[in-house]
Amino acid sequence: MAQKALNYVREKYDKGKKLYDEGAISKQTLDELKLELKVKEVEYKQSKEVLNQIENGAREEDKKMLYSQYKQALINYKQCQDALNDTILKTNIDGYIVDILFNEDEIVAPGHPVVIIRGNKQIVSVGLSQGDINKVKIGTKANIMNDNYTVDGVITKITNTPDEKSMTYNVEIELSKNKFSIGELVNVSIIVGEEKGILLPIQSVMNDGKDYVFTVKDDSVIKKYIEIEDVLENKVFVRGVSRDEVIVTEGLKSLKEGDKIKILSKVE
Repeated sequence: MAQKALNYVREKYDKGKKLYDEGAISKQTLDELKLELKVKEVEYKQSKEVLNQIENGAREEDKKMLYSQYKQALINYKQCQDALNDTILKTNIDGYIVDILFNEDEIVAPGHPVVIIRGNKQIVSVGLSQGDINKVKIGTKANIMNDNYTVDGVITKITNTPDEKSMTYNVEIELSKNKFSIGELVNVSIIVGEEKGILLPIQSVMNDGKDYVFTVKDDSVIKKYIEIEDVLENKVFVRGVSRDEVIVTEGLKSLKEGDKIKILSKVE
């Protein structure tokens, strides 16, 4: 066991010497590794002497003392192995380092972040109100926009409890392309449903007890009654007209059925 501990510390020193030659660690760190190696070499020499005593015979009290030293050596070896394992930083995502938060030789408390890693896929976080959170689910599509790009995304995570300050539910959206900077503020449009139908400006709908619009046929205005199915901001979904019909959207107050008009422009 003493031999294994010595080999471990010697290997640790050799790696440290290589890192020092490459400029990756300080002279102080290398000196500490060298001192640790010297201590282990002394312990190994003492262990060999103890082994020789055992082979040549030893008193009962010597055996008990040696057994205690053996147990302590096991503890030291485990501590060294744990320390070696702690020098390796691991992450559960693929990506690359974008920032290192501490300098060489600084002491970092357990649980504190050391580096910032950017994954291969970007995530946007957005807070939704209680009313809106019930409209989305895992897999709901979204559009993420800034002044230069619009990127498709999909909801991959929804929190079950609201934020204590904003009382909104955090939703994570995974982007299809990496187009934004870390920490950038973007606009998010979540697609909660799709509807097909005739969508008209709300100001194009008149009412004489029933809702109607003015359509154009042979340069004449015709009143056509419709049914409003839904209202979407400043537009309405209607039933009763077809996509091929021309709907008058301006100058409606002075217009009556049968008036002749001239179409100056069309808006699809």
